[in-house]
Amino acid sequence: MTNYYTDDTAVAHELRTTDLFAETTIPSLEDVSEWIGQNSDYIDGLANKSFIASDYTQYFDFDGTTDLYLKNTPVNSITSIRYNDARLGDSDNWVTKTEGTDFIYYPDKGFIKIITRNWSTISAGFRNIEVVYNAGFLVVPGSIKLLVTKMVASKVISTLLNENIEGRNDGGSISVGDIKIVEPGAYGVNSYKNLNQDIKDMQNDLVNGYRVYRYG
Repeated sequence: MTNYYTDDTAVAHELRTTDLFAETTIPSLEDVSEWIGQNSDYIDGLANKSFIASDYTQYFDFDGTTDLYLKNTPVNSITSIRYNDARLGDSDNWVTKTEGTDFIYYPDKGFIKIITRNWSTISAGFRNIEVVYNAGFLVVPGSIKLLVTKMVASKVISTLLNENIEGRNDGGSISVGDIKIVEPGAYGVNSYKNLNQDIKDMQNDLVNGYRVYRYG
């Protein structure tokens, strides 16, 4: 399911339009909403994570280690941790563990520490530890919202330019239908270049920043 990291109003404000997007504008509100979804998905792929809180189930192969690293952070809550102490080929026998007694975890890094003395019946095996948890940001980080807003704004401008609209030189304005982009009188070529450079810089920051806390 698509996570939406911005909205059409934020895009319109970024472009300093005189009117909000609607079904009669070019691009239409439907177009902009679709681009918001597409670019939000792209950011998830770029960062290799979702920035909206979601529920996850993750399995581990136990090999004797006491450290488990969840793939999604920050961790908001752990619903359950359990292990299967049945031998391979036998019927599953899941044993539920208790936070504080059997394990502790560190939310920001998604790190779980197993208290092994309370896991006495577990042995090495495949997919024999299950963690059900909720992870992600309860509020979309401002930098993520701004990045997606700028990406969609760039798409709007490129669409307008492809429509062979008026005033695409420096100092001119970009307008079509009811949507008019002004800065403060013109949204010219230099502004468009600066917008795309901002996007590039912010994407680089995203890759080099949020991925630091990814494990697995």
